Amino acid sequence: MYGGFLGAIGGVIGGVLDFNAASEQAKKKRPLLAYAYFARTTSSFAITALTLGMAISGSGPYLRMLMTRTSNKVALTMLSTVEVLATRLATEQLLRMMRAGLARFAWVGLIVTGVIWLLEPEVIESWCEKSVFRKLKKNKAFKGVAEELIELETAFNKIIGE
Repeated sequence: MYGGFLGAIGGVIGGVLDFNAASEQAKKKRPLLAYAYFARTTSSFAITALTLGMAISGSGPYLRMLMTRTSNKVALTMLSTVEVLATRLATEQLLRMMRAGLARFAWVGLIVTGVIWLLEPEVIESWCEKSVFRKLKKNKAFKGVAEELIELETAFNKIIGE
């Protein structure tokens, strides 16, 4: 159960980062890339919810053991509520649906990641967007010529594979 919660936290963080990337790409007038990031955001949140559901569905015996060991009424109420949810999620039909959904959304996330990789601007394009040659002068520029030249050299090194 703890692993499920830890995975859910990671999934939420990844989804939020993808949502921010989608917003950033929309501002840069790259609608295909923005849609791809938004699709991956949706996929991340769906995978997170399904993974959390799977983790909770298997935690019924553990929750019942915790309920026998606690005397705190608030903790007992919370544990019994989660145990009822775990029992409902542990039905065979729901487990099959969650597993199938998890597999499908994982493939969607993988495919969308490939699309993002193909649509993502090259390093030299990223450099151009911040250089003195940028199209939109209101975009954030390099702090100075020295930083611009260092970043240009870094971009060239990434292109030739050093």
